[in-house]
Amino acid sequence: MSISIRVLILADGDGSFTQHNHRFGLTELVDTLKADVGDGINFQVTTAHRYPAANYEQAVGADISGFRFDNAAQFSTGTYDEVWLFGFASATPAYSDPDGFQLADNEVDILAQFMDQGGGVFATGDHDDLGRDLCGKLPRVRSMRRWNFNYAALGGNAAHPDYNLYNEGSGDSPPAMGPHRHSTIVASANGRYEFDSQSDDIPQTIEPVITVTGSKHSLITQVVSFPHPLLCGLSGVIDILPDHMHEGECQVPDDLT
Repeated sequence: MSISIRVLILADGDGSFTQHNHRFGLTELVDTLKADVGDGINFQVTTAHRYPAANYEQAVGADISGFRFDNAAQFSTGTYDEVWLFGFASATPAYSDPDGFQLADNEVDILAQFMDQGGGVFATGDHDDLGRDLCGKLPRVRSMRRWNFNYAALGGNAAHPDYNLYNEGSGDSPPAMGPHRHSTIVASANGRYEFDSQSDDIPQTIEPVITVTGSKHSLITQVVSFPHPLLCGLSGVIDILPDHMHEGECQVPDDLT
């Protein structure tokens, strides 16, 4: 018996579904989801891009370009089980959203309704405020990481800020460069921490929290230990993750209601 999961993968900015060597290419991810690996799960993937393919080459190759949540022909809350958001654009000059493709308030309401009805949402960005236009206003998502970045406070223009002036207590997302950046890369084989270290075959290792449960029946005690279901792989516990030169920052929301 196979389980089918309908996934909408939506990108903006430089997100690309056609170029394997593109710096923000998603082709490897899509190909992996579509591959039959015999795990009993069938991903039905639809790719979409916020930008119109007629004007932006990075949108070429998406199943739907110029995507909007308030377009009934493109989205309804019953069409998909999960929505995966890969945000790049923000409203700052450094990562500009040229024609205003950030989510409108009514689109946020539609996606919030999808979430409230049990739909799953995965949202990601990067350092500074990358991804804010696509993800930064969504309920719950907006509280689970830092999405804003004040370039003006760093004494430079958006393209070349002085990251040394970054204030850890500002509430801004960590910067791309400088002493305050967040990095998860592991040293390359040469022992150096370099930009290309995030593309080598040495991933970051993690230590999953293991939950132990036990039950006793008569003289038999059964103890079961397991990590979070997301870290349960076909070959056992998943204890590695991709690494990256400059990460954003996730956080536990103050209000969990």
